[in-house]
Amino acid sequence: MPRKRGGKRERRVCPRCGQEYYFIRFVTRGNQTYAYAVHGSGKNRRYCYLGPVGDYIYVTRTHIPDGVKLTGMMTPDRLVQYLYDIASTIYLRRDKLSEHEKRLISTVIDILRGCTASLTPS
Repeated sequence: MPRKRGGKRERRVCPRCGQEYYFIRFVTRGNQTYAYAVHGSGKNRRYCYLGPVGDYIYVTRTHIPDGVKLTGMMTPDRLVQYLYDIASTIYLRRDKLSEHEKRLISTVIDILRGCTASLTPS
């Protein structure tokens, strides 16, 4: 396991399964590099797929009209970035939203207010 200064072990938690992993393995196929969390060793070694390093190339193509660029689990702020991209697209399409979409967006805003009530920007 990796060690921090002072000899304390740094605990790395796999974003896919929640278990501790030893290292990240990178595998390149074609023009894309993929990340895997490596658990265990020897015969007990197993891998958790974490997605591409950077953007999903093919899946993102279908989401371009919605303004969303999908990324792998190695991107630490990806959910917030997705939210920002979606909000930007909704803003651009605000005059074309149905009443149903407006109600859903209003509900999402209420949920986000609840999530961010205790946050203070640093």
